[in-house]
Amino acid sequence: MSQRRVILHSLLCSALLWPLATEAKTVEVKISGMQFVPAEVEAKAGDEVVWRNEDLVPHTVTTTKKLIDSGSIAAGASFSVTVKKKGQHAYKCLFHPTMTGVLIVR
Repeated sequence: MSQRRVILHSLLCSALLWPLATEAKTVEVKISGMQFVPAEVEAKAGDEVVWRNEDLVPHTVTTTKKLIDSGSIAAGASFSVTVKKKGQHAYKCLFHPTMTGVLIVR
């Protein structure tokens, strides 16, 4: 194979594979005013999701099936997880059950 064909072949393969090699992102959820903000958040499998507690009291991030369970997140602290399981995951604060959110993993 000529050098020119090798270069063209390499470029073509790179162009075909590039969309598959996406970098993981960080998705942020604030805990503020006794709410998860935003209440519904989307992430891709492999992304990191960070919940930052901006309230003066501790909170938890706990999915109904215990897929995610942060334990107590102190005021001013944060909790993060790298999401892997695709689907829609409802969560709440165990200390304040009216605080609910949804994590959608694509």
